[in-house]
Amino acid sequence: MVTAISLGSLIASLLLVAWQTNSLSRQTRLQTQTAVATSGDIALTMLQTVMLRLLDQPQLFPYIYEGRQPTNDPQLRLLAEALADAVNYGCEVGRELPIAASRVEGFADYGVFLLENSPIIRRLIEEHPSWWPELANLSPSQEAGS
Repeated sequence: MVTAISLGSLIASLLLVAWQTNSLSRQTRLQTQTAVATSGDIALTMLQTVMLRLLDQPQLFPYIYEGRQPTNDPQLRLLAEALADAVNYGCEVGRELPIAASRVEGFADYGVFLLENSPIIRRLIEEHPSWWPELANLSPSQEAGS
């Protein structure tokens, strides 16, 4: 009788552990999905914020997209830094959270485009590669030095 009760308790304990493990697994998946969604949304929000600022100051567009040589305009520098922050973060999310790569897959290509077409972005990355390490890794000068 005692053996049957002990066996019953053991089975109940094992079932409870299995249920708890399953619940923990579901919770972990949900937290991972939330982190992925949040990280991707943050990257896109950062980028959209910079784009809206560029809409407000269209005279800065050629410095970002058309290769015009930068001036000492602090607004241009701050816009370029904010853009570098956004793109660097998007690239970092894709590297750190491989499951999020599909949400931010265009950031690396966009970073390469900016480095090729924007002297102000290129200069910022060359001057401060540790501030934007993901973009520095995409830089042609980084590839040449590798």
